[in-house]
Amino acid sequence: NRYIDKTKSNQMKHLMALLALVVAVTAGAQTYYFPHNHDANHDGFIGSEDLLSLLSEYSTEVGMNADAEIPEYDFPAFEQMIYDHWSQDVIIDSIYLSFTVEGEHTWFPIGSLEAETDTIIYHQEVMTSIAQGSISGENYYLLGYNADGYFKFWFYHGGDDGGTYQVTIEDITASNQYFQSIGFLNHRFVATSTWHITEGIDENTWELDEGGWNWLPMTYWGSSNHVLTEFECIPYWHDAE
Repeated sequence: NRYIDKTKSNQMKHLMALLALVVAVTAGAQTYYFPHNHDANHDGFIGSEDLLSLLSEYSTEVGMNADAEIPEYDFPAFEQMIYDHWSQDVIIDSIYLSFTVEGEHTWFPIGSLEAETDTIIYHQEVMTSIAQGSISGENYYLLGYNADGYFKFWFYHGGDDGGTYQVTIEDITASNQYFQSIGFLNHRFVATSTWHITEGIDENTWELDEGGWNWLPMTYWGSSNHVLTEFECIPYWHDAE
């Protein structure tokens, strides 16, 4: 039958194409099985040959990064410290933070057509030391309290393979909420920077020197009208054992 013969021919062509594709993919990349399959010879039975195969892997690393050779890079000091922290080579125990924001605020007294302008000086000081979340996850933060509320010093990493990093200081205090309510501040983020490892951190954001971590814009994040007349950020850390 011509139809059956043609169908068989097409099936054979599809099979050969599929086999070629499997060979090409296998040749170009390593295959990872999750969870690990102990049936090394794929005969549907865990036998002595499978055990010998397993013994050959004894003491080797497990995971997608086991065979990856990571070259050495020359990152800026702050950026390198963040990577060392995420890789758990460096442990940040706490971060001391002190800053002062100064800016003008224009407002209208009730019942008045005349605006008034005041200069507001806003100061905060806190030690963040309470770890929340997990360094092995995508994000975590160090929490710190003072008499006005609390702060979160965020560390973000977009998944183990994402390559995206972020460092953010979040001000969750009664004063910050009040200043947002009157329009002096637009949000609760003192400083924040996001970057991808392939592009590197913006050189005009965070910097590390002998005095600690510096926020180079010296303005409240996203607002050039709110000047940081003082900013001190000191991480207390130690090398992992």
